[in-house]
Amino acid sequence: MKLYDLSQPLNQDCSFWPFYPPFEVKYIKRKSEQGVNAQYIQTSNHMGTHLDAPRHFVTKGKTIDQIPLEWLYGPGVIVDLSDVLDELDVFTPEMIEERVEVRDGDILFIHTGWHRHGEFGEDPDEKYIHRHPGPHYSICDWLLKKKIHVWGVDMISTDHPMNLPIGRFLGRGGLEHWQKVRRQCEDKFGADQIDVLFPDSAYQLTHNAFFPKDCIHVENLGGRIGAPELQNRRLTLGVPVALQGRRGSILPRGRVRRRLMSSVHEIRRGVYYDSVVLMQLQRALAALPEVEDAAVVMATPSNRDVLASTGFDVTGIEAKPEDLLIVVKASSQQAAEAALAQVDALLIRKQSSAGSDYRPRSLRAAASALPDANWVLISVPGRYAAGVAQEALNLGKHVFLYSDNVTLADEIKLKQQARARGLLVMGPDCGTAIVNGVGLGFANRVRRGKVGIVAASGTGLQAVSSAVHELGAGVSQAFGTGGRDLKADVGGITALQGLDLLARDPQTKVIVLVSKPPAAGVATTLLNAAQSTGKPVVVNFIGYPPPARRLDNLHFAVNLDEAAQLAVALSADLPSISPSAQSTNLPTYQSPSYLRGLFSGGTLAVEALLGLQATLSPLYSNVPLHPEQRLADSFHSQAHTILDLGEDEFTQGRLHPMMDNDLRLRRMRQEAADPEVGLILLDVVLGEGSHPDPAGELAPAIAQIKENRPELEIVATVVGTDLDPQDTDGQVGRLAEAGATVFRTTSDAVAFISQRLRQPYSYDYPALPLAHFGDSLAAINVGLESFRDSLVAQNASTIQVDWRPPAGGNESMMAILARMKGGKSPEGKAS
Repeated sequence: MKLYDLSQPLNQDCSFWPFYPPFEVKYIKRKSEQGVNAQYIQTSNHMGTHLDAPRHFVTKGKTIDQIPLEWLYGPGVIVDLSDVLDELDVFTPEMIEERVEVRDGDILFIHTGWHRHGEFGEDPDEKYIHRHPGPHYSICDWLLKKKIHVWGVDMISTDHPMNLPIGRFLGRGGLEHWQKVRRQCEDKFGADQIDVLFPDSAYQLTHNAFFPKDCIHVENLGGRIGAPELQNRRLTLGVPVALQGRRGSILPRGRVRRRLMSSVHEIRRGVYYDSVVLMQLQRALAALPEVEDAAVVMATPSNRDVLASTGFDVTGIEAKPEDLLIVVKASSQQAAEAALAQVDALLIRKQSSAGSDYRPRSLRAAASALPDANWVLISVPGRYAAGVAQEALNLGKHVFLYSDNVTLADEIKLKQQARARGLLVMGPDCGTAIVNGVGLGFANRVRRGKVGIVAASGTGLQAVSSAVHELGAGVSQAFGTGGRDLKADVGGITALQGLDLLARDPQTKVIVLVSKPPAAGVATTLLNAAQSTGKPVVVNFIGYPPPARRLDNLHFAVNLDEAAQLAVALSADLPSISPSAQSTNLPTYQSPSYLRGLFSGGTLAVEALLGLQATLSPLYSNVPLHPEQRLADSFHSQAHTILDLGEDEFTQGRLHPMMDNDLRLRRMRQEAADPEVGLILLDVVLGEGSHPDPAGELAPAIAQIKENRPELEIVATVVGTDLDPQDTDGQVGRLAEAGATVFRTTSDAVAFISQRLRQPYSYDYPALPLAHFGDSLAAINVGLESFRDSLVAQNASTIQVDWRPPAGGNESMMAILARMKGGKSPEGKAS
């Protein structure tokens, strides 16, 4: 076990919160006088690296000594954001999750790189106090949802300076730091964004929001927090011990004691065992008398890192990635060596259940032995998986690729080749599928039925298929795509193949499309493809706002359970499934034909943006929901654009557009003059204080635009009541008479536009053969024998390949063999 100190030194020079009493130390006894050296230390408890307790901001909150010890030591991660954060930058939960998996209950430390500007850093500067980065306010809901009790930063505070006295009033009458900080933020983000990013409600946000919820933090982390081997990976983390009755605990540098144990290891060169066998061997070793812990892994760099983070000292062990590494920790050297001596006997015992059936040594031999097999299941280590998948495609087989750690480039290449050949690659990192009634990977046992599923979420597929079964219905086919399939780089290749197959499958009556949030452009393509299937499609893009409850044959579910309920009801032709928004059979526009939304109401603009982002891409706005939606120039639209004309950039020196239509009339004519614009969306908000007769000005302009461009669609949403002074019915009538299509809610307008502007879709690749998706399944299994056992239990025809890494996993030999074959190495490197 290797220990890392993540604290800053504690002395009279350490960083401390402005206006807090400084650190003081002095001798009160000298050895020359009293025979002993003794010191007196006085300090505030917000000095150096320290833990804040809830009592810091909650009157009767927990003090340090009342914090459960299990919160202060355990699994967690250090996420490295140092390469993307500079002075006063803002970080978000999305930035964290892009780099590392944060699990419920983790300890989370954020490495911003800012500790280098502390007093003991490599580049000390007073900006450590005044201009450090900080979290976006969305961090609050995210951390609490993750049930995180302890998190920390390598900065003076977990809050952004603009949410602290530093950015609001610190130094008034003196150096006026707050004015300098605010001015720099205005230059960085724009003056109009300051109150949006740092509202008054966010003052000392992480303190006020978290402490009442027992979520506490460590500030002024430092030490070796920047060590490369610690970044973006799982570790065991610990924080300060209790000081009775205190609201903060200083973290001094010190020692960690641990019980001494004997550790022995063994290296087996160039051998390969099924990972399930290795897991069973590890458990068997750990269960032996006097053995404290055991590890049995291939000696890859990532596995060595995991061992180091979980208490195994692997320094000095010279093993190559293709070697098997066995490490045993026991109470004595004798006990550890005795455990190692039993490895061979345990391996024989664990492999004895495999039986004596014929096991070909190559995929080609397995294909000859089981010629009916159309599928190859692959669960070998990721560095070899792409090569095995490529071989399967060359043999004309569909691939279920469970292996992870396959490069994105290899995934794209494999899927493009498969698509061109009319083959399917599910994965990599695909854990679940149901083909011809047979569950692959970790699928649940469900009956056959009318519901087909395409899922870029393995557990999502399991949840929907299980719920469909529990509701009395069944599943025709269920395709897992792998988690990266809906990223922009991959483009949803497998998902689109699955939709095309299910559209042609006579056994499938209803399709369910499940995914974590897809890339915007991929979501648009998928929904267009789903609309083109001609079958009811239930869509649940988890965390992605739907444009409506229903668009033609698309039914949007708010969660996985509702997705299953909708699918079952639709498959039974129940009349209870009815649209909540207008559904028509209007013809769609041909590309390019863009939307321009001109809103007077900011919330209505955001609501439209939320709904339309699922079906229109690219989509831009001056009030974007995501950074990539930011409109470069608010005075010039691009592609699909939603504008809030009530923003400060438009209202300086003029009335708000709810009272003055002049700016909107000008912008309407500007947009109508663009031949690529096919639809203009307006909101008309009535009521006290609004324009007395907005239709009186808008209707003539609409009529003139329609006269010049009859094909251009103008949609208006009217918000008002029958008691409003503008005469709501009269307003609606005049707008409609001028040629506008009028709705009373934004959701209805969004549904109409999503249908009107959807792009035609056709699948222009070789189709997956329906003959491969019928009543039986034959598969070749390469890797985990438990997958083979599952196929046998489901009465599927299968054969297990006795797979070994090429050339024993020796990279040099693999490259030589690849050159002899004129190809690439199994890891995808040119040879």
